[in-house]
Amino acid sequence: MTNDQKNFIERVGRMAAADKKKSRILASLKIAQAILESGWGKSMLTIRANALYGIKAGASWQGKTYSAQTQEFYNGANTPTMITALFRAYGSWEESVADHSALLTGLPRYRAVPGETCYIKASRAVHAAGYATDPQYADKLIRLIELYQLYLYDGMDGANGGNGEADGVNRINQTNETTEIKAAKATAKIRRRGVLHTPRSILHEGFNYVSFRDMAGIFGIEFIYDDTTKEIEIIEDEPA
Repeated sequence: MTNDQKNFIERVGRMAAADKKKSRILASLKIAQAILESGWGKSMLTIRANALYGIKAGASWQGKTYSAQTQEFYNGANTPTMITALFRAYGSWEESVADHSALLTGLPRYRAVPGETCYIKASRAVHAAGYATDPQYADKLIRLIELYQLYLYDGMDGANGGNGEADGVNRINQTNETTEIKAAKATAKIRRRGVLHTPRSILHEGFNYVSFRDMAGIFGIEFIYDDTTKEIEIIEDEPA
């Protein structure tokens, strides 16, 4: 876990834990969705529109909007289609967190999410209700929650950094800090249909293999890592 990731979890976690008291939506689910939808807060949609959850702006939305590209999976396909869509924009991350809860508590199709105390059931419920078209969406949320122990935030109030919150954050930090393994550098190569292509990128010094491995698992990326040469071979079946 990088410092940016740690800070993102702590910032969104406090807001999600405080929100849970009124929305009854698990903080772990809200944090995981924010990570997945915003790319750890680094997507253009989040940077320019404070939108953590990628909620599209329908006809009923009266607030600000932002146009951005997004991937959609149609008719159960495993390969996404890139489209341009209009998304809800906000004045702050707090507004985005609140609107996400308003959506999940206000639409009947999400009725199984508020009040659910199991993050696995909550993740599958939000996916089944149609929040995202990615067929692996629920599994990605569950893996994020378990990988970063986001469920610890489900028992926090998020108000003023009480004992429960501090203890939970420390446990998250300690767990990940002790498992980081860094290589001097790593070379990423792409193999498509059995053909190994020229290295696509050189990852910077201090490359965190464990973090890469875990994130690759979340997004279903297959790869081979050679600890001697520090090369990562990313395997893709898609045509070049």
